[in-house]
Amino acid sequence: MRIKRDEEEAAVNMTPMIDCVFQLLIFFMLVADMANLATDREISLPYADQTKPADIPDPIVINVRKDGSTWIGEEQVSDVRLSQILRNEADRVRGAGGISEKEVLIRGDQLSRWENVQKVMWYAQDAAIYRIKIGSSEGKEKPKG
Repeated sequence: MRIKRDEEEAAVNMTPMIDCVFQLLIFFMLVADMANLATDREISLPYADQTKPADIPDPIVINVRKDGSTWIGEEQVSDVRLSQILRNEADRVRGAGGISEKEVLIRGDQLSRWENVQKVMWYAQDAAIYRIKIGSSEGKEKPKG
């Protein structure tokens, strides 16, 4: 005599995995887009021979346009507002000796005046932020215009 067994085939339900993959894909697409919001597309960075990518985890990105205006993200900031922002960010990450661990990335247009970039550096120093990096592009091109 034979015993008949009803065996179900083992199957893996892939629907939850596909949902997770799509959610991760959407998340990373949004995060990558937000990272580009800090960079001002109207700025043409100066060229340098020894350029290396910035390895700053969460910098304050300050864009100085060729007309001298200062921007943080999509907001144009006055000198007073820039000083306030830098002081607030520096206070959040104070290290030993009152020096802030916060880092600033200054992206100055290659046609902007040096004193506009230097002004941002002074405000950072006034807020006790000494980790300052200057944005540049790789190459040897001359400024346009």
